[in-house]
Amino acid sequence: MDVVGLKDRKNFIEQVLNSLLQDGYLKRTIPDKSRSRFQKYVVGKKKQN
Repeated sequence: MDVVGLKDRKNFIEQVLNSLLQDGYLKRTIPDKSRSRFQKYVVGKKKQN
């Protein structure tokens, strides 16, 4: 959030995190529980069109 200059977590999730997940740049370590306190993200490969 610091890197992109957003202070509000909701805006960060909506504007940055969700688009990175949809485009395949990030993947969740616990895909079934997106709100888990143990959730982490790993770099994924971009989806091929």
